[in-house]
Amino acid sequence: MGWFSSSESGDSVRPISKERIEKIFDGQGWYYGRDDDDDVCGRWDGAPFFFLFMGQMNEILSVTSRMAEEVPMEQEAELNGVIEDWHRDRIWPKAFYAPTDDGTLRVMTEVNVDYEHGATDAQLLQQINCSIATQLSLYDHIRETLGIEKEEDD
Repeated sequence: MGWFSSSESGDSVRPISKERIEKIFDGQGWYYGRDDDDDVCGRWDGAPFFFLFMGQMNEILSVTSRMAEEVPMEQEAELNGVIEDWHRDRIWPKAFYAPTDDGTLRVMTEVNVDYEHGATDAQLLQQINCSIATQLSLYDHIRETLGIEKEEDD
């Protein structure tokens, strides 16, 4: 048997889809739903996550999230420095922020992977786990560095 000639689990490479993501979530025992735009969504550690399909053939999986807490506008320079340092040292997630109507800053993140040729369930689970973990890790780092108290999960 060659290195790449067989898959022990029978997990084959095939196009990605919302239904496959939901099946993976079911297998992990995770709670999820669909939002008003019919995107798969869930909540981890208080942060909302969205699993978006982009590209001409919906071949790009974009795992996006928003930090539960907002950052005071007075800390914008510090926040910008934290994000720049993160990007310099790590490849994931891409992070950015935007002002809110109430004068605070909202931190958002995303991890995108192009699955033009498809993916196995194991590959999708790996990306999802990596995406969630790295995004939550950045949120923890921002809270710790800027002295922002973590909101309690409902």
